[in-house]
Amino acid sequence: MALVGSEKSKTVFFFVVSQILMVVALWSLYDEGVLRRPWKHFQNEFNQLELQVAQKEYDRVYKDFVSSGKDKKLNQLLLDLEKAEQAKESDEFQELAAKKAALQIEFDDAEMGIKFNKSILDAYYYEWKHAFQQNHDYKEAEKKYKDLDAKINADKEGLKKIEKDLNGVKEKIAAYDKKIEGLNEKIYQLKKPLADAEGVIENIQTRQNEITQIVVDEYGKQGNIYWGRVDRCQTCHIAVDKTGYEDVTKAFGLKVVKDEEALKKALEEDFSKKGVLVTEKQRDHMQIMYGTHPRRDALLASHSPEKFGCTSCHGGDGRGLQIKGLEFGDDVVAAHDYLGASSGYVAGAFGHEDKAHATHHHGVEPLLRGKQEQSNCLSCHNGQIYIPHGDQITKGASLFVDLGCHGCHLVEGYSDLFKAGPELNKVANKVNPTWLVDWIKNPKNYMPNSKMPNFGLEDEEVVAVASYLVANSKDHSLAERSSLLGNAQRGESVFNEVGCRGCHNVETDEATYAVRSRAPNLGRVAVKIKSNEWLFDWLKNPKNYSQHARMPSLRLSDQEAADLVAYLSDLGKDYEAVLNKRSGKLAAKIDVHNQDLILKGKTVLRKRGCYGCHNLDGFDGMDRIGPELSAEALKTTIEFDFGDALKEGFEFTDVYGDKVVVAHAEERAGMPTQDLLAIAENNLKEQGNALAKGETVTNLVDGWQSWVRNKIRYPMSIYKHDRASLLMPNFRLSPEEQDALLTFLKALQKRDVPYAYNHSRQPYMQDVIKGQKLVAKYNCTGCHNVWEAGGDINAYLDKKNGGKFTQYYPPSLDHVGEKIRPEWLYEFLKAPTVYRPQTKVRMPNFDFTNEELNTLMQMFAGMNKRDPQMSEARYALHAHYIDAAKAIAGPEAYNCFSCHLVNGRTPGDDPANWAPDWANMGERLQHDFIPKWIKNPVKYQKYAVMPGFLNSDDEAHPDYLGGSAEEQLKALRDYILSFEAGNKVISSPVEE
Repeated sequence: MALVGSEKSKTVFFFVVSQILMVVALWSLYDEGVLRRPWKHFQNEFNQLELQVAQKEYDRVYKDFVSSGKDKKLNQLLLDLEKAEQAKESDEFQELAAKKAALQIEFDDAEMGIKFNKSILDAYYYEWKHAFQQNHDYKEAEKKYKDLDAKINADKEGLKKIEKDLNGVKEKIAAYDKKIEGLNEKIYQLKKPLADAEGVIENIQTRQNEITQIVVDEYGKQGNIYWGRVDRCQTCHIAVDKTGYEDVTKAFGLKVVKDEEALKKALEEDFSKKGVLVTEKQRDHMQIMYGTHPRRDALLASHSPEKFGCTSCHGGDGRGLQIKGLEFGDDVVAAHDYLGASSGYVAGAFGHEDKAHATHHHGVEPLLRGKQEQSNCLSCHNGQIYIPHGDQITKGASLFVDLGCHGCHLVEGYSDLFKAGPELNKVANKVNPTWLVDWIKNPKNYMPNSKMPNFGLEDEEVVAVASYLVANSKDHSLAERSSLLGNAQRGESVFNEVGCRGCHNVETDEATYAVRSRAPNLGRVAVKIKSNEWLFDWLKNPKNYSQHARMPSLRLSDQEAADLVAYLSDLGKDYEAVLNKRSGKLAAKIDVHNQDLILKGKTVLRKRGCYGCHNLDGFDGMDRIGPELSAEALKTTIEFDFGDALKEGFEFTDVYGDKVVVAHAEERAGMPTQDLLAIAENNLKEQGNALAKGETVTNLVDGWQSWVRNKIRYPMSIYKHDRASLLMPNFRLSPEEQDALLTFLKALQKRDVPYAYNHSRQPYMQDVIKGQKLVAKYNCTGCHNVWEAGGDINAYLDKKNGGKFTQYYPPSLDHVGEKIRPEWLYEFLKAPTVYRPQTKVRMPNFDFTNEELNTLMQMFAGMNKRDPQMSEARYALHAHYIDAAKAIAGPEAYNCFSCHLVNGRTPGDDPANWAPDWANMGERLQHDFIPKWIKNPVKYQKYAVMPGFLNSDDEAHPDYLGGSAEEQLKALRDYILSFEAGNKVISSPVEE
C-alpha cells in the first residue's frame, strides 16, 4: 500500500480525457445539427435570398414613401392624433364623462323602477280580474291598477327624456372617438405599403426550418404489396410548385457574371454588389434548387406532387436528406456518366456520395439528370410514341419506331408496330441494279440521312443479297399507264402544293441531309427508279405495287402524275456518274442464275434479320434476331460483353472508315464526360499514342450509359472478339439522336405502376396508343399538328407564301374527337373530300382497312374522351334563333360571310382570306362544339385566324335575343346546323 502523499496525480489524465469528451460532444452536436442536415442550408439560403429581395422592396417602398411626401403627411396625422387623444383629457370632456355617468345612473334607476312597477301592475291586474270573475267588489283593485299604469306611462316619458339627454352626451363623446378612429384609419392606410413590406420581412425572418414530406401510399410495389413512396424533395427544392421563380435571377434580383474571376473583379470594384452578383454556374445551381418546375403549368397540372411525389418521375431517394461530398458555396457541376456540361444541362453541386439523389454506391434508383430526365415517362406512358411535354422521350420512341429497331428487338408495348422498310418482293421492277448494290453496301452514300443502316457487308455479300432479291422478284403489272407528256416545271408545282412536302424533301444540301426525315429524300431519285412507267403507276396508286405501301394516293390526275414523273425523273441525274463509278462494277456481278450466290444472299438476309423491317416472302414466322430490350435499363455492368475493348488503348476501324481508340479514364465525382475524354486523350499522348488526323477517341467507363452509347455508335466494332457475332448495323446517329435513343432505352424497366397512375392502362388510352402507331405508320404528323408534334409541312408553306399563312395549314388533330361528328369523320377518312378549297394541300387517300378506320375513330374519341359511336341524332332547330342569327352573322353585326364561304360562294378574290364553307359545317361539326369554337378558336387550334366572339354579354349585340351572349351562341349554332339537310326547323322553343 502506497504511503499517503506518495500517489501519482491523475489530474492531467482526467483533464485531457474531459477535453476530448467535450470536443467529441461538441463535434457530435455540430455533426447532428449541421453536417447531417444540409437541407437546412438550402432553406436558409433561400430565405436569405428572399430576404434580400424583401429588404430591397421595403427600401423601394420607403423611398417612394418619402419622395411622395407621405412621411410628412404621416407626421402631421400623428400630431393630429396626439391632439385628439389629449382632447379626451380636457375639462370639457371630463364634464361630459361625468354628466354621462350621472345620466346613466339616473337612466338605470328609472328603468329599474319601471320594471318593478310592471311586476306590481301584473299583481293588481290579477286581483282586479279575480274579483270581477268572483262577483266581488273589484272597483278598488281596478283603480289601483289604472293608477299604477298611469304612473308607469308617466315614468316612461321621463325615461325617454333622460335617454335623449344621455344619447346627446354620448354623441358628443363619440365625436372625440370618431375623430381618433378616422385618424388611425388614415395612418393605417398611409403606412400599409410599409407595413406589408415589413410583414414580408418578418415572415421570412421567423420561418422555421422544417422537412416537407409527401407520402404517396399506393405508389411502389413488391409482389402484391404496396409499400408507398415517401418524398422529401421539396425540403430543398423549395419553390418547385410555386409561381414567380421561373427565372431566379429575376425573382431574387441577381446579376450574372461569367465565372469566379469575373465575380472577383466585379466585387473588387464594388463590394456592395456581394450577394447580388453570381456566376453562371451558381445561377444554374440556384435555378435547380430554388426555381419553379420547368413547364409547371403543363406538367404539374397533370402530375401533382401531392399525388405523384417527385421521385416517381425523377428517381432518387425521396426519403434521403443527406448530401455528402457537398461543400456549401461550391459551384462544382456534377456529371452522371455521359451527362453533365456536355449535355447543356447543369446537374447541381452534388458529388457521388449524394444520398438524397441516390448517386452513391448503393443507390437503387439514381436521380435522372439532364437528357435522361424523361426516362421514367414510359413507366406510366408505356407503348406511347408521342408523349405530350416529353420531347426527348418522344424523340427517342419515334427513333426506335422509325429506324425499325422493333424489327430485331422485342420491347413490351412496341411489338405490334409496322415494318419500317418497304416491301422487297417486287424490287427488281422498281430500282436500278447499280443503285440497289450501292444502297445495300452503304445507304448513307446515296442518302446521308437515310434510316437504313450500314451493315458493313463485304462486296460478295452485297452482290449475293442483290442477286437473291432480283432473282426472286415477282412480276409487277402496271395498272396505270399514260401517254401524256409531262412538264417538269408544272410537276415541281404539284410536288410543292399537293402535300408531297409533308413527307419528302428534294434538297440535297448538307443542312437538309442533317435532318432525318420520315420518308426518303427524293433529291437523287432519278438514279434510283428503274422506269418512268413504274413511277407513274406508283404515283397514281401505290397500293397497286404493294398492299403494304405506306405512301397514300393523292388522287392525282393523269396530267398531274405525268408532270410529277417529268419532275422527279430529272432529280439527281448528275449523280448517275458518281453512282456508276462507285458501284457500277459491283452491279455487273449480279447473277440471277448462280444458285450458290442466291442461297448465300438468302443466308445473309436471314442472318441480318432484314425481314424485321421488310416484307419479304420466304422469311415468314422467323424470330427477331436481337435480344429483348423490355428491361434493358435494369442490366448491370456484369451482364455486358465488353469484348476486347477492355484492353487499354484498344483500336479499331468502324464501317465508315473512322479509326477509333478506346481509352480508359478514372470516373471522377463531379467531372463532365468531356473532361474525362480529355484525360483519356492526354493519357494516350503520354504513352506515345498521339492521335493521327481523322482518328477519334471514345471513353470506356464501367457503366450502363457508356456501354450502350458505344454500342449504338460502333455496334459491329467496339466490343468485338473472336467468338462475338456482332449483327447490329450502324445507323450513324447524330449525338442528339444518340441521347434521345439512350433516354428511351433507359426507360425500359418494366416498372409495375398502380393502375390509377398508369396512363397507358386507362381504357381510352389503349385506343389512343393504337392510333398513335397508325399516325406514326402513315406519318400524319408530316402535315398535321397533334400531341405537340408534327406540322412539318407548315414551315415550307410559310416559306412558299412569303410569310406565316396559317390559313393554308392542315388542321390540328388534337380536338378532332370533340370537334367532328363521327359519321362524317368515318366517311372522310375512308374517302377524303375537299372542304377548304383555298388549301391546295390534299388530304391523301390511305385506303385504310376497316380495322384501321375503327382504330383512328377510337383514337380521336379517346383523345377527347368522347363516345366514338355514330349515333348523334338530327337536331331540332328553332326558327326564332335562325332569324336572329341571320342578322347577327350579317354585315350589320359580325359580318361572318366576309370570310366564310357559303355553298361554294367565295367572299372575295384572295383565298388567304377565305374560311370554311358554312354549308358544310352542319354535317361536319359536333353541335355542342360550335359555341365553344366561336368563343375561343385558338384554344382548339393554336394557329387559328378567326378571333373569339361572345365570351360575355358585353360582347353580345344588344339588339338581338335580349343581348344575351349565350342565346346568340345558340342562335349561331342553329343557323349553322340549318344548312344540313334533315335538321327540322320548328317554331317552339328549343329544348336544351
